Amino acid sequence: MRVTAVHDGPLAVVRLSGRLDGESARHLSDTIEDMLREGARAIEIDMSGVDYLSSAGVRVLNERAMDLMNLRGSLHVVTPSPRAREMLDAAGLTPALVRETGATRISGGSGFTHWGFPGINAPHASYEVSRYNDDGVHCRLYGPGIRPPWEPVTAAQCRTVVFHPGSFGIGIGALGAAFEDTGPRFGELIVAEGVATYLPTEGAHTPDYQLNYAARPPQAVLASGIVWEGLFSDLMRFSAHPDADEVPLAEIADVCVQMTGNTTTAIALVAEMQALVGASLRRSPGLPGAGLPAGARAGEVGEWLSFTPEAAYPHSTALIVGVVAREPREPILEHLRPIGGKPDLQAHLHAAIFPYMPVPQRTVMLPSLITRLFTESAPRHVLHLLHDDRGADAAGSTGLLRGVCWMARVNSVEVVA
Repeated sequence: MRVTAVHDGPLAVVRLSGRLDGESARHLSDTIEDMLREGARAIEIDMSGVDYLSSAGVRVLNERAMDLMNLRGSLHVVTPSPRAREMLDAAGLTPALVRETGATRISGGSGFTHWGFPGINAPHASYEVSRYNDDGVHCRLYGPGIRPPWEPVTAAQCRTVVFHPGSFGIGIGALGAAFEDTGPRFGELIVAEGVATYLPTEGAHTPDYQLNYAARPPQAVLASGIVWEGLFSDLMRFSAHPDADEVPLAEIADVCVQMTGNTTTAIALVAEMQALVGASLRRSPGLPGAGLPAGARAGEVGEWLSFTPEAAYPHSTALIVGVVAREPREPILEHLRPIGGKPDLQAHLHAAIFPYMPVPQRTVMLPSLITRLFTESAPRHVLHLLHDDRGADAAGSTGLLRGVCWMARVNSVEVVA
């Protein structure tokens, strides 16, 4: 079996010739898998040169067509040879898979990086934005903001928060209802559509999460954080330019603020990642006796935080939630830090990291995408994303490849006493 492929933008054409049997079916499956990782969502299989098609080949075509359908894309067989059509007819797949004419012929070898009709072209990516409403969200602030990790937390400083469907948030905390049970486990926490995930600082540091069941929504004890409910006003699709290796997280944040036209913007995005840079707690500030030993200096206490020494988790998929702002003011300022080396652009973003899963390139509902992430796999890590600019040995910043981002203007902020 000979397999050749050409692609441009969202469309790929794969031409097959020879025998599509068990061995070549595995090769075809791997080829399509690579295309999905590169961003392809519309694939045509030219089978005019196929002189043998087995059930193994039919199975791969059907499975990959279902994969593309789940991504709101498509896979079609065009101009099948008589023998290929005979097998597809016998399997009952001709109506679903076969299209008699293909798309306009394409050439070249560019990556799958265009979403169709971008609304903005930035240095590293193109962006297409759909506006749904002009509503904003109300944010609640818990705790004193971003603090040194060794600063101890007491029960009186913490609050228990229930996350109903439509809730979003980030912070330091743990799943549970009482400080006595959760304090020793405090770690990075992220909530999207009422689904809560956090990284315990005890045991094996394996992420724990709770889905949002109607009769029992997740609840967590927060030492600090930002929480909001409400509808997002904009959906943004983005994809790296062909000549860009990645899209810096700071560019995403900058575009979000521009598109909402507001100083402060709440975001939730799902993206295929180049790699992530961030930190997570190693020890809980809610442990009895937490804090620096007498006479110790903060720079000498490395056991409190774990940093990614270099960009980590390449080619994964991440759920990122948080707030981005340009020249923010109090009280939310204490919960934000500069991003991407730009003092005026600040953010507080957490990421739940999952094994690679292609992200749909058409309009998709966030609740269904969140459900799919947590039911098809489990989070591998939870990170507080940051920009590492320490010099030659710095890890740099988080880089994305393509994804979808929901945005909402932050209209008001409440400090929870």
